[in-house]
Amino acid sequence: MSVHLLPAHGGEPVEVPEGLTLVGRDGYCDVRLAGTLVSRMHCVLTHEDGCLLVHDLGSKNGTRVNGVRVRRARLRGQDVLGVGEMVFVVATGGQRPPDAPGPGKGRRPDAACPPS
Repeated sequence: MSVHLLPAHGGEPVEVPEGLTLVGRDGYCDVRLAGTLVSRMHCVLTHEDGCLLVHDLGSKNGTRVNGVRVRRARLRGQDVLGVGEMVFVVATGGQRPPDAPGPGKGRRPDAACPPS
């Protein structure tokens, strides 16, 4: 299943490939973000077997899911992921949502992880 991060305030979607994806400002990161509140190595996304997880790497400004600061969390379609001041909407199955919900207003119609 394809998974993308859609910038909530416009911009190009970021594809999240299978496996581990390092997110941060550092040049070694798979997804490089230029935000001033983004740590050099901010968080890791794990995309395996149709499941998407985020793990904060001890960032100073935190990682948020639907407006709540998290250390680890499972992400589902339409969840809002905050990395520093950067905000993304999780899109699954290759479908782009018609509009990006604001923090805390994410809907969960299509799960990025199969039900347990």
